[in-house]
Amino acid sequence: FQNGADIVCGYANQDLTEKRVDGEVQFISNFSDELRVVSGFSYRRDTTSSESYFNGSASKNISRVFAHGEYKPFKDWHFNAGVMLERDSMIGNATSPRLAINWLASSNQSVRLIYSEAQRSPDLFEEANVRSYRLRDLTDLNGQPVSVNGNDNFAYFYQHASANGGLDYEKIQAWELGWFYQDIEKGIELDIKLFNDALCDLLEGDTQVDEFDLVNQGKFKLKGIEGQLSWDINASNRIWFTATAIDLYQPTINYYGRSTPKSTLSVNWFGKLGDEWSLYSGFHRYNDWFTVDFERLDMRLSYQFKVDEYPLTAAINYQHRFDDNHLLDLRSVYRNPDLLYASLSLQF
Repeated sequence: FQNGADIVCGYANQDLTEKRVDGEVQFISNFSDELRVVSGFSYRRDTTSSESYFNGSASKNISRVFAHGEYKPFKDWHFNAGVMLERDSMIGNATSPRLAINWLASSNQSVRLIYSEAQRSPDLFEEANVRSYRLRDLTDLNGQPVSVNGNDNFAYFYQHASANGGLDYEKIQAWELGWFYQDIEKGIELDIKLFNDALCDLLEGDTQVDEFDLVNQGKFKLKGIEGQLSWDINASNRIWFTATAIDLYQPTINYYGRSTPKSTLSVNWFGKLGDEWSLYSGFHRYNDWFTVDFERLDMRLSYQFKVDEYPLTAAINYQHRFDDNHLLDLRSVYRNPDLLYASLSLQF
């Protein structure tokens, strides 16, 4: 206002409305005992409207055609192959294949090898964003109305930015080698896998009102091992255990390395205390996640009964943080490590 010499206040409309229509049709074809195919197509339309973020409205259509086949030429060997063709009206075309081999080593264990590719299309905010703020009902610091350009009582904030457009899909290539073991009599299931993923063409840049410069230049690789053990001790008690070790390397920016923990651990127990009562307890640890360690104990005591044949669950939940670190944000720190709350849910 007045070449920036005076300060004025006003109201900006930062409302954002998003709508999505999504439909899919699938066909299942059993050609023989050895071959079956699942195919289909889908259509999705995304629309959004906002004065401050899109200068009106924006929309796009996504169409997909997919097919996946399972072939069992031998009793102990299963082969899977699939592909999805996608067309984004703003971004273009993409192809996502998947191949898998499963070997049934015995009646209770199998080995699998999987290769897949997946792609993510930029959303409307990333591809078609128009950042500008129109301030209405302008007043000075004393609350008195002011006008600009004659009698206008509105003005545009001096900073604004628009998406460059022309973005491409983000891509991932993934390898997996896994072993699955099951003992039905003892209620034990064990799943261990090695994985190696490569991500490229990730979106990097600023998305602020003073600068909007997203480009497909990010990439990183990660490899590791993941395991999960589930044990049904009896009809009333079950425990499950998960753990991962991850090595992320060759990132283009440090953020990628911080966003993935180097290792995770989760130990959980669920028990039924009669027909209505149940108790859950779990311990979770993430090592070096956004530069800090995270450790928490969860407990939940619940009681379930029926109201007019509808299940109603009342529960008391307790959480305890063993560390005093922040979570994701430096400002996200609990002053008290203990959190206690009640919940009530009705299913109908």
